[in-house]
Amino acid sequence: MKRIDFFKTVLGTLAFGSLSGFKDKPGEEALARPAWPAATPDDEQFWKVLRAQFPLTDERAYMNTGGLGASPYAVIDAVKAKMDELEKVSETGHSEEIWKDVKTAAGQLLGCDAGELAFTRNATEGINIVCNGLPLKSG
Repeated sequence: MKRIDFFKTVLGTLAFGSLSGFKDKPGEEALARPAWPAATPDDEQFWKVLRAQFPLTDERAYMNTGGLGASPYAVIDAVKAKMDELEKVSETGHSEEIWKDVKTAAGQLLGCDAGELAFTRNATEGINIVCNGLPLKSG
């Protein structure tokens, strides 16, 4: 998959989701979710809008998205809102009901049943679960 196609897919997914919407700058009211037109690598406006979704400073080029990637403001806001909600009732968020809701929504988004999904802490854990579950034998 080309980088531009990946970003359009990710941004389209986020825009479609139930997050608070994209913002031009932190602290501004959420704007209407943008319709992402087909973009090309030299489409400066697309990259400018994309860049504005992340709190990264211009002081460095962040390249470690394989281990820990920066979250867009919409994700940060959604996580903070959920944390605030859970803190009000002194809950951990380890609710089976919450997981079912998340898996159902993710399944609808990905076009599969919730039972076909597994959430892990990271890719390494997911790969280890799969590999250790395979009936491998010597030879």
